[in-house]
Amino acid sequence: MLSSFQRSLLTLLFSFLLFGCGYRFYSHPSYAKAKSKIFIPPWENPSSESEFGAILAEDLRKELSTGGFFIPVWSASSADFVLKGKINHVYLVPVGYLSFSQVTAIKVDFSGSYELIDKKTGKVILERSISRYVIYKTTQVNPEEVELAKKQALERLAQEVSEIIFHQLMF
Repeated sequence: MLSSFQRSLLTLLFSFLLFGCGYRFYSHPSYAKAKSKIFIPPWENPSSESEFGAILAEDLRKELSTGGFFIPVWSASSADFVLKGKINHVYLVPVGYLSFSQVTAIKVDFSGSYELIDKKTGKVILERSISRYVIYKTTQVNPEEVELAKKQALERLAQEVSEIIFHQLMF
């Protein structure tokens, strides 16, 4: 049988091993209460990729609803929080070519910012900037299919940015 001192020492050793490996206990921010209603309008978007603000807002609604903490609503009046965003720029440029007319990669450079607003008080709870630079491989795309490849790159970018924002909001 182990003495109480030995059990305490063993517990302490186990704790050092556990936390030394990167494990940690965390709590969600105070605003992340279960079933909070959130309104996410399309992001303000002065860039040439005008549809990206709506695509990003839709992906954010999906991503935030999967966590179980937020319920997206379609009206700001019935929401507890509002997540507003602004896209500073989105650049999509074909960068990989198999031949002069066939694109194999598209570079996407994104920069934006968002704020989480408490609807009751009107105070900004969280304000962050986000930027992303990614090169997406595409299937060999002919000149007439470049717009489709750009749209697919925007959709993938929206998914990645939504995941990043979800983690920034929750942790």
